[in-house]
Amino acid sequence: MVIASDSKQLIFWASRIIQSGKIVRPRTMIKYMKCLSCSFAVIGGVLVASKIVVSSYGFLFLAMSSSLMLVVSF
Repeated sequence: MVIASDSKQLIFWASRIIQSGKIVRPRTMIKYMKCLSCSFAVIGGVLVASKIVVSSYGFLFLAMSSSLMLVVSF
């Protein structure tokens, strides 16, 4: 449920930026996305390193981490 509330906040900020007519990167959103990216990287690394049934999903978290950092870098 934490991921769903986080994505709702990201969608809220994105819609707020679009409505303003400017491309503005609020510092709080950038910091939030960097922290979220780091958490995805840690979760993905732990899942890949562990040899359990769901460890194949670790690469999905690593890919989400990379894509978030790509978005933040623009």
